[in-house]
Amino acid sequence: MIRKLVSAFSVRLAATIIFAIGMILRFYAAGKYPIWLDEASYYILSGNKVADIISQNHWNVTQPPLYMLLMHFWQILGLSELAVRLPSLCFSAITLMTAYLIGSRLKSRYFGLIVLTVFSFSNYLITLSWQMNVYSLAIMLVLISLYLYFFNLKNMHSAALLISVNILGFLTDYGFIWLIISLILFESYNYLFAYRRQKLFFKESGFKLSVITATVLFISVWLMLVLNKVPAALEMSGWLESDDIFIRAMAVFTGISHSLNPVSVVFILVMALGLIISFTTARNKDNSFLRFMVFAVAGPLIFSYAFSVFFQPILLARNLYAVAVMLFFSMSYALYIKRNVLSPLLLAGYIFFSLTGYDQFSKMGVMKFNWAKASNVIAENIKTNSGTAHFFTDTENQQYNFQPLYFYLKRDLNLNIYGSDRIFLLDDFRDYKKYMTGIDNQIKFWLFDFAGDGDSLHKFARRYRCSGINSYRLDGSTYFLSCRF
Repeated sequence: MIRKLVSAFSVRLAATIIFAIGMILRFYAAGKYPIWLDEASYYILSGNKVADIISQNHWNVTQPPLYMLLMHFWQILGLSELAVRLPSLCFSAITLMTAYLIGSRLKSRYFGLIVLTVFSFSNYLITLSWQMNVYSLAIMLVLISLYLYFFNLKNMHSAALLISVNILGFLTDYGFIWLIISLILFESYNYLFAYRRQKLFFKESGFKLSVITATVLFISVWLMLVLNKVPAALEMSGWLESDDIFIRAMAVFTGISHSLNPVSVVFILVMALGLIISFTTARNKDNSFLRFMVFAVAGPLIFSYAFSVFFQPILLARNLYAVAVMLFFSMSYALYIKRNVLSPLLLAGYIFFSLTGYDQFSKMGVMKFNWAKASNVIAENIKTNSGTAHFFTDTENQQYNFQPLYFYLKRDLNLNIYGSDRIFLLDDFRDYKKYMTGIDNQIKFWLFDFAGDGDSLHKFARRYRCSGINSYRLDGSTYFLSCRF
């Protein structure tokens, strides 16, 4: 009895320590990295009117409204990097606790500890945990949905709660639909193959089927309401390259390397081994979660890959977070079920390689350009030259790259650059002429080269006969010019 109590205490203590380390890694990243393009986009969109957010009356029709509604009210509390990222960090904490709870309910506290370790040190999850975007909330809702569906679906109250969680998940990010598709595939398999008496299937799975049906009905109604926005949404995702799309996604899932190096391949094989073992060893209904892992990984990957090959690339790792979650469970199960000297070594190796790649992979997708430093220079210049009109342009004519500037000038100067008569963002440098009418004060241009290394900026400035050129190199990747025109 005492040995069991000591063992339970040791596991809980270890779980507390691992959870704390996982959250420290996330808070450190949230405080270290400046706001980048995607985060600034969510911030700008969340500043719209509530009615416009709900009706998606804005440019980013690929995103449902829930997260932007949350940020619409949250940003009232403050605009520091950590403040706007705090909701995501809180969602991440709930994700880690729910992952541990699922592992403990599925097998044991020891398995829950392995799951918690894998989730805590995953650079894929760390990346999506600290940023001001939809993914941390969506992943949390995926975990809660899984827990309720497989471990706590006992009556109409729990069914209603699960339906609500699924609807919230779908309204957070459309990628949540992969979880629903996986559940449909799984229950179809159960109906056709797992039950000898199909009438018994409907009797025992009544609550689950009612949850899936209600969720699908809501999704269908919602998609009919936004059907006219689907072509624009698909067009916005057209930038994704189709070459090696599957390999790149798997590399991102592991968070070890940008490509499938030997270490990444080892952990992908461990994930695959976990899927095989889970499907072949789950013999009773209590272990249905283990069988489900195969459907939750294979179904979305096959569908998204086929769509990417024949229609348009959509197999983007961060949109397949439901797949990633199940891959982490399968890795954990492989390490748990094969409890020998190799398992601790693999887990230690996973932690080691995750930590060594933390600084590189915990900010995957984040622009190298440091807008926090650049905005300090720009804000100080705007304050000093109060009578000057400021034009901002990128040599590649990509106006949207300036969205982080909106965040920082709003925070530091309470200045809305999209409604200012002193700040102009140019789609094309030559467009400055149409803004010249009515501007009697001095004009200053700010020149950027986000796609290149900055070497072309001086040529660009001389070509348009700029004078009084000032160059700013704030770090290795943050370089820009200002000049008079």
